[in-house]
Amino acid sequence: MAKIADLGDVNVTFVPHTRTRYFEYAPLFHLLPKRVLEMFGLPLLRGGQWPFMAGWAGTDDFLPRDFEAQLVRAWA
Repeated sequence: MAKIADLGDVNVTFVPHTRTRYFEYAPLFHLLPKRVLEMFGLPLLRGGQWPFMAGWAGTDDFLPRDFEAQLVRAWA
């Protein structure tokens, strides 16, 4: 992070890495309609935010273990 800070005034957002990788896929996840989320067994979450400002600890508790695989199938 120090190397990035030394770059000066750049627009950088650090994305937390979690078990389900939710934060890496959140921008795509929140574009899916409710019907598709329900069809693939994905949870209905309130609209996402970018960049992530609120606390994110515990997000994995609300997502299925195979969140990434389900999201891939939903987008296919």
